[in-house]
Amino acid sequence: MIRGLYTSAAGMLVQQTNQDVIANNLANVNTVSFKKDRAVFREFPEMLIRRMHDLSPGEPGQAEKNPVIGRLGTGAVVDAIWTDTSNPGVRVTQNPTDLAILGRGFFVVNTPEGERYTRDGQFSLRADGALVTAEGYAVQGTAGDITVPSGGAIRIDSEGRVFSGDNEVAQLRVVGYDELAPGQEPPLLKAGDSLYRLNQQGAGGGLRDLAAGEREIKPGALELANVNVVQEMVQMITASRAYEANQKAIQSQDSTLEKACGELGKA
Repeated sequence: MIRGLYTSAAGMLVQQTNQDVIANNLANVNTVSFKKDRAVFREFPEMLIRRMHDLSPGEPGQAEKNPVIGRLGTGAVVDAIWTDTSNPGVRVTQNPTDLAILGRGFFVVNTPEGERYTRDGQFSLRADGALVTAEGYAVQGTAGDITVPSGGAIRIDSEGRVFSGDNEVAQLRVVGYDELAPGQEPPLLKAGDSLYRLNQQGAGGGLRDLAAGEREIKPGALELANVNVVQEMVQMITASRAYEANQKAIQSQDSTLEKACGELGKA
């Protein structure tokens, strides 16, 4: 009985985390380049259930003591939060400093915590000509921070070359990593504000600068979030019902345990 309470409580904790992840996806449905997450569950090892103090017919002339009558699940736990990196498409803005990466790759930005990576290409020019993110972080080129001299209109082509008028002033730095092997940790982890950081536990060394032929940039466009509202709402309802089912299981077991202790104990 007590084991059943623990198993149901573990199920509630799993679904609580699942609902938090789904709610975060829904909250970022309009966030540029947002990648939805999924909670991945892992079950605890099952236990064999035996019939105690009983004999069961076995081989001719033998009897099996405490025969197995089935298996008992012992609950589940959140094993990982997996990020879906699929690209849903872009929204055209015609803004010359808006950029979208088609396929793989990340822009590099300079933050107070060090180098970070992002697919959010909603950039702008600061008063001093620096190309920065919406949070004010400097966008990195192959030669460092990108600064556009005044006097010329900014233009960025599909290869990531930055022009001021007709003069090329910088080359955008775009990094990426090769396809991961099954079970391999990704080299980047979410760091908030559409930024990613190096995964110290994973394949951090797999991150490298992508050559011009390995990535494509679409100027005047922004990458959409890969969140489907209807799909997320269905996932939320499923998680909510699973949470309620575990809750009712705890209530039922608690009621049965109360009777066992309060009524059977008296006899």
